[in-house]
Formats: sequence, C-alpha cells, structure tokens
Amino acid sequence: MRLPRFQLRTLMVAVAIVALIAWAGRMMRLSAVYQRRADTYQMYLFRIESPGVRGGWRPPPTEHDRWANHMTNKYRNAARYPWLVVTPDPPEPAHFQRFPATPYPRPSLGFPSSRSKED
Repeated sequence: MRLPRFQLRTLMVAVAIVALIAWAGRMMRLSAVYQRRADTYQMYLFRIESPGVRGGWRPPPTEHDRWANHMTNKYRNAARYPWLVVTPDPPEPAHFQRFPATPYPRPSLGFPSSRSKED
C-alpha cells in the first residue's frame, strides 16, 4: 500500500491550523491573567461598592478609588479582548497607604540579629 504524498498545500494548511490553535491558547491565558488583575483592582473598590452603614450612605470616592475603578475597567476590557494592546498602567496615587501603619512597634521574635556588632 502506498503512503499518501504530502503536497506543499497540505503542509501549509497543517501549519496554519497549528498556529491558530497556539494563538487561541495564548489568548485564553492572557485573558485569564487580565481577569485576575481586574479582580485584584476590584478588591480595592470593595469599600465603595459595599452597602453603607447608615441607610446606604457611602463616603465620597477618593483619588485612589477613581484610579482603581479605571484599572478595573481597563483590565476587564483587556480580558474580553486580549488581542488588543494594553496601555501602560498609570502610577498609583502617591498618598495612598495600602496597609496602615500600626500604632505600636512590631514585637521582636527573639532571634539574634544578622548584623554584626561592628556595624
């Protein structure tokens, strides 16, 4: 029995199909990465979207809230259309402190310091 002969056209179609499958896989991975980033920025907005304490009262949005909202929308759009170019992120507002400082110093764990006494 003779083996079928491969023509150039057949090989070109095979390469195109493999490239299309690889591109689709990359777009799915990029979409998942962008969705995780959007979810991360959405967590910054939890304070805004949670119901208020007194009859639905909410504090006015801050500059950081507007920035986080912009970043959430940007990455949701990127997750929906991963083949489009994503612009660089604007800097986070400088005066925002993600984790407030504690009013007391951190307790020592009792381990010896790695610095030598001569420093």
